[in-house]
Amino acid sequence: MSKTVVFFLQGGIGKHIAATAVAENISKNFPDRKLIVICPYPEVFLNNPNVYRVYRSNSAQYFYEDFIKDKDVIFLGNEVYQSHQYVVQKKHLIESWCNMFGLEYTGENPKLFLNFAEVMDVARKYNRNKPLLLLQTNGGGNEGNHYNWARDLPEFLVKNLVDKLKDKYHIYHLARNDQISFQNTEKVNTHFRELFCLISLSQKRLFIDSFAQHAAASLLLPSTVCWIGTSPDILGYNIHNNILAKDQSKIFTHNIDGIVMEKEFAGLPHQCEYNILEAFNTEEILSTLL
Repeated sequence: MSKTVVFFLQGGIGKHIAATAVAENISKNFPDRKLIVICPYPEVFLNNPNVYRVYRSNSAQYFYEDFIKDKDVIFLGNEVYQSHQYVVQKKHLIESWCNMFGLEYTGENPKLFLNFAEVMDVARKYNRNKPLLLLQTNGGGNEGNHYNWARDLPEFLVKNLVDKLKDKYHIYHLARNDQISFQNTEKVNTHFRELFCLISLSQKRLFIDSFAQHAAASLLLPSTVCWIGTSPDILGYNIHNNILAKDQSKIFTHNIDGIVMEKEFAGLPHQCEYNILEAFNTEEILSTLL
């Protein structure tokens, strides 16, 4: 067995996309070792030239026997969201991740690798008679969590934007079946590789802090991203037009839930003494999409 580095990660799809930058950094720092990734969403790493193999974490039978036990392996598996670099120093997620492993961050950005066949298949399936505009208005997480005020766009704002954009664009709404639907949009809930391809084919994009903004950055597609309780300095990318909610200092006013962050991500109702209906200027967002 050759020398390896095992990169073990957990979390959601957006975190995985950011992790492709970390994988590139690891590969550069250990050129004599093969990089193996084990994670919940291996589809993010398909065709990635920095990765030797990728395994789904809940179906990696005999992984310990094959790659860890008595092997020449470096194991990198700490949780970055609980690292000193992320919690205290407030470095960007990717830089924090690299530094946590003792590696110097050298400017790597996320990268998704889509092949011609899968992009063309998605183009045939989703082509419409107007330019494509993609919305992601609500984040991921467990089903039944329909709305998180700390990152999801208010319903009235989305309705207003859709009404002003529907004649110019065919609007795809990236959302689970249990999440809100909007008139004059077409909801899309499919596997992530197909969503990545659809993002690559879109003309305009309006996202929140969730997987789609990471995917767009990885494909070098500038997008409009709205931020409420999280920060583009830590979780976003300069390629995007990042629009921050007004009066962010007032958002979390009674933070009994904060443990390792000043602003916990849960978006619980009791945390909010902030009029979320006034968070964004519709015309400011609209100007980036027309």
